[in-house]
Amino acid sequence: MTSGRIGVLVDERYGQGVIDAVRSSAGPMVLAVPIEASGHEWFTLEWGDAWLEHIETVKPDYAKVLVRDNPGFDKGQRDSQLAALAQVGAGLRNAGVPLLYELLVPATEAQLAQAGHDAGEYDRDIRPGLVAQVIADNQAHGVEPALWKVEGLETVEAARQVAAQARVGGRTADLIVLGRDAPAERLDHWLEVASQVDEFVGFAIGRSIWEDVLSRYEAFGATESAAVNARREIADRYLGFVARWKP
Repeated sequence: MTSGRIGVLVDERYGQGVIDAVRSSAGPMVLAVPIEASGHEWFTLEWGDAWLEHIETVKPDYAKVLVRDNPGFDKGQRDSQLAALAQVGAGLRNAGVPLLYELLVPATEAQLAQAGHDAGEYDRDIRPGLVAQVIADNQAHGVEPALWKVEGLETVEAARQVAAQARVGGRTADLIVLGRDAPAERLDHWLEVASQVDEFVGFAIGRSIWEDVLSRYEAFGATESAAVNARREIADRYLGFVARWKP
């Protein structure tokens, strides 16, 4: 994936109209669809054993999995999750669809205590090493995403540490920064950090761009004038983050 392309991540169950619009667009838009079921602590497939049939029908540019993992989590459950992800990766390779792996690494109680119960200190000093370890664990199980979607990193050194693991052994995986519904100021910092590391090729920010805008749109009666204003504000926010990306 090269920088400069617009991508859309949309749920097949609720966003088929968006999928159709992307497919009919004349522009070079990238389509990703999730295959995980939401609301589960551990990775669970949305469509059960039929998940690959959905991928083959939609034919997205990427199939996305959202995974919560941490080396401090229960080993047995981690092993089961990694085995399931390896099966998904193998199925996608056979189908010719790249894997987009969205990784969240929430702190354990012990790790948060180590950080003095300071979430910011955990993000800065502890999480980068854990992210790199989780990536390594996936690689050891044969899970090889084309694109890693990771939480923002506070320093260029941390971003390089994570990127080095993603590319270890001659791998060619790229990375993007996820928004995590963070305030704009923190997102700006994460983008400025990541854009200084060549392996990071872009960002995926959603709720921080549109969530409160859509809430206001609905509150004002979803009129056409409100829709025009909402579209303008969403576009302005998105382009503002684009401007922060300084490769």
